[in-house]
Amino acid sequence: MTFPIFVTQSYFNQASGAAIRPNNASVLMQDFTWANFTGTINQFQPGDGSCASNPCWYNVGLPNLAHTEAVIIECNTDSSCQNFALSNIEVFPQAVTPPTAICINCTAANNPRLGFSGMNGTFVPTA
Repeated sequence: MTFPIFVTQSYFNQASGAAIRPNNASVLMQDFTWANFTGTINQFQPGDGSCASNPCWYNVGLPNLAHTEAVIIECNTDSSCQNFALSNIEVFPQAVTPPTAICINCTAANNPRLGFSGMNGTFVPTA
């Protein structure tokens, strides 16, 4: 897996690298659950097959990726992602370094069962 959990509301034009956010509108995404999976993060040859250009859209849209990200949640607003829940997720980078997480506008208040700490740092599952 390159990005085990990757949710985004921001899309990038692969030709120009410009963000595509029509009228700053956001679709409400709610009640997503990810549970009970394990795996290895493809850290050394990342790619999900969706890149049509170089650099890839996710490297333009999410700078400074370490390719150790177990979770990436990128919401347009702090209220556009609600009631996301993660449980029993165990994924590790190939280099046996701690997995990380990136959360943009994904608040704990709107996602009380998010299931991990380290919203922008080390991914630490919570019980």
